[in-house]
Amino acid sequence: MKVELPFKCNPEEFERIYQEEYKSKISHGFIRNKLGLSESVRLKLNGTFKRWLYLLDQDNRLYRVQYRIQTALWTDPETGKDNYVSIFPNFINRYCPLCLHMLEYLSCQVGKGEDILRHFSKFQIY
Repeated sequence: MKVELPFKCNPEEFERIYQEEYKSKISHGFIRNKLGLSESVRLKLNGTFKRWLYLLDQDNRLYRVQYRIQTALWTDPETGKDNYVSIFPNFINRYCPLCLHMLEYLSCQVGKGEDILRHFSKFQIY
């Protein structure tokens, strides 16, 4: 799902973007369209799971927010097989708790052979 997350945002802004651009746009129609499923396929939103995401605010303070990833289930009418999908927004790297903007920012700051963890000490963590 394409969601525009600013390079730096505060927790309230993240929550607004998460609700307006991610949660409110997930629908049966959206999922069917993205997966190429017909209207005859039974589809069920079957819960969410929690993840943490680390972000930078406007003052370069590092903070984390907890968000939920929507999951869905559909049954293939021909085989009867259940299929599961997790619907991630595009600013989330599935297995990395850093937002993609932060990874890009850090990659531009770290020199060849330099320890990336030294750059984290510049951030205040909230």
